Amino acid sequence: HGWDAPRWPEARPPSRAELDAATGGRPLYLTRVDVHSAVVTSALLDLVPGVTGRSGYAADAPLTGDAHHAVRAAAHESVTPAQRTAAQRAARAHAAAQGIGSLHECAGPDISSPEDLTGLLALAAEEPGPRVFGYWAEAITEAKEADRIRELGAIGAAGDLFVDGSLGSHTACLHEPYADATHTGVAHHDAAAIAAHVAACTEAGLQAGFHALGDLSL
Repeated sequence: HGWDAPRWPEARPPSRAELDAATGGRPLYLTRVDVHSAVVTSALLDLVPGVTGRSGYAADAPLTGDAHHAVRAAAHESVTPAQRTAAQRAARAHAAAQGIGSLHECAGPDISSPEDLTGLLALAAEEPGPRVFGYWAEAITEAKEADRIRELGAIGAAGDLFVDGSLGSHTACLHEPYADATHTGVAHHDAAAIAAHVAACTEAGLQAGFHALGDLSL
């Protein structure tokens, strides 16, 4: 995790052929520093049927959008429950070592899994360390739909509920095209959908919130 092509001498992400050669044909998932795009090996693509037909797929460029979500899900499936718990313990221990007393977990159906969120919240409730406040990034349109958000232990249908993406991955939604690209990014929710979500959450007494970076999405 964490590559940032402009910081490298080549000023580009690694190609799929380079990753295939370096990994010996193994599945590999490498997220950009903003976690809104990733480069992957051919072996990982082979684990996701139909990925080449999803939006955000590119033959030899970082994956974004639905294609990125699909390969991320495949990568996460390789992590065992024990490994996930160990990583969560390590994250909380690291936060505590930095003097951090509270953490906000931005989970959601396109980001992690219900088990990941509920496991982390249970861990925080059972063991000493920073408190964890959970959010589940799923849009709702009716107050009754908030029940499933609460059942996960989340305090809001918020966090990384994507209105758009990030600037570094060229997926944040802009009024004008990117200086180094020919498009303006991607909008996932329009004003009507955003208003419906906020209204439903307000009626249910649940916190609403969004991820929005581009000047057109704000």
